[in-house]
Amino acid sequence: DGQPDWSPDGSKVVFASNRDGLPSIWAMGADGKDAHNLTASLGRCDSPAWSPDGKRIAFQRKRGTQPEIFVMNADGGEPRALGVFGARASWAPDSAELAFQCHDGKVEQICAVRADGSDFRTLTHLSDFSGDPNWSPDGKSIIFTHRDGGHLAIWRMDAGGGNARGLY
Repeated sequence: DGQPDWSPDGSKVVFASNRDGLPSIWAMGADGKDAHNLTASLGRCDSPAWSPDGKRIAFQRKRGTQPEIFVMNADGGEPRALGVFGARASWAPDSAELAFQCHDGKVEQICAVRADGSDFRTLTHLSDFSGDPNWSPDGKSIIFTHRDGGHLAIWRMDAGGGNARGLY
């Protein structure tokens, strides 16, 4: 079990587990009771992220070597692929879009997409790895991990992708 995330109201926890043999997305009460598999029929799934409005959960599903971003209802219903390959999705505070790491053919970058799968865009155009995005509470900035000069560092950029800079 790993990669836990709280529901916005704090009553539930979503997490990745291989209790049934394959990595799947599970949910349980905040007290640890009533654990159940939300993605049993989907195959290899991990990295769950609860939307700030509490209605949906984003996650990645691995098909071969490529992870694909999915969104489902918080109860596990209606899982759907957003049509983008990437990992480690993070919700915008308004639950309208997701930032995630994606591969541009050379290295991992930070990308974004609307929660319905529309308006895909690459936010960073850096020469080395960028990943693990996380939105600021006001939705104006995104922090992320970037390999800079051979070491990993925390960077920040505007939510639209401009003004990327290291925070050290």
